[in-house]
Amino acid sequence: MNDIAVIDSSVAIKLMIKEHGSEEALNLINKYALFVAPSVFTIEVDAVMTKKVRSRMLPYGTFERALEGFDRIPVHIIDYKDIRENTLFMSSTYMISSYDASFVVVAHSFELPFYTADKRLYNFITRDLSSLNINAFLIE
Repeated sequence: MNDIAVIDSSVAIKLMIKEHGSEEALNLINKYALFVAPSVFTIEVDAVMTKKVRSRMLPYGTFERALEGFDRIPVHIIDYKDIRENTLFMSSTYMISSYDASFVVVAHSFELPFYTADKRLYNFITRDLSSLNINAFLIE
């Protein structure tokens, strides 16, 4: 078992509710003892989940159970203040949101593998940020 990896909110959603790629995401729980994410992680997950409830893609009861599952994900949260400068630099230098940049900065700063289900973000990392040698993986 490896020790630590970075996951973004797109992977967390797949851990919380059954959808395409959930099985692959669940395999990460057996592979890593701990995940690391910036403090925007929780806000992003909550935003996606509430959007699913509002659009009636997810019943509220399922949403509540999924949040309980989210709280059991072994994740260490990095305070945004600690990565803000690098995040803002990356976001303003490249065409990437501050949210996405914060996950990339954590992976790069701690030299950890990074898992995302966001194909656009994965392509950006492997294409435009290849010089940073971020070990990125796409969950499909």
